[in-house]
Amino acid sequence: MAEKLPVAATIAAAFAAFRALAPAIARVGWLMLVVMTAQFLLLDTAAVVEDDPPRPGPLIAKLLITIALGVANLPVLTSVHRLVLQGSSARMGFFLRREEWLFFWSGFRMLPILVLVALPVSLVLGFLSTLLVAAGQDGDLALEALLLLSRILAAIAIVVFACRYLLIFPAAAIGWKLPLRDAAALLKGNLPRFCLILFPIWFAGWLPQFLLSFLGGRLPLTSALLGACCSTISTLLFSVTLALIFRRLADERRASSGT
Repeated sequence: MAEKLPVAATIAAAFAAFRALAPAIARVGWLMLVVMTAQFLLLDTAAVVEDDPPRPGPLIAKLLITIALGVANLPVLTSVHRLVLQGSSARMGFFLRREEWLFFWSGFRMLPILVLVALPVSLVLGFLSTLLVAAGQDGDLALEALLLLSRILAAIAIVVFACRYLLIFPAAAIGWKLPLRDAAALLKGNLPRFCLILFPIWFAGWLPQFLLSFLGGRLPLTSALLGACCSTISTLLFSVTLALIFRRLADERRASSGT
């Protein structure tokens, strides 16, 4: 049986590793900061000039730009994962090689599963919302709070389900196409702890962005720069944490199998 992931110790180890590797991470992390800043500026601009009703052309253009910026971040993410998993001998750089495209493809491998989960959840949530609205009064604060709570719980359920497969990403960074079922098996018995470890890191990156969103219209450049800094740091720390957990669980599996 796999050992339980220590929540506090793993979070502390992730912060310690991030501080120790900061100089090496900075050599590639600056690109993510530039990309994130551009993305924040583009999203703010798109929000200002949004059509009513929305036209498909601008939406498609925004989607393509987002994908292009995501591809630009691939070598940064894979480099950070490799640095944690392989140490100073890890390949660092900005080239898109096999590992980067495998990392990119890993996201699409999860997509059908997420759609299959999100679709029934969305249908149930929509049905529940309709029932609550029909039973309540328009503008009822208690009803609105209940609807918001339902949406939050549905989002948490989808995110927790997605977390079962996140270990395919550090594996992809070192050229290992880890099957989804094996990624879930690595986390068997540890999924709640895994989510508890990752949530504070995600929240620490999300909260400043949420607060800065109120400055977007008045101070767009300042908001974009600060938001990009928060997003970059939290994403890189998230990657370090994910790689540390993957290394620990993979080592445990090898030790238990005697290989």
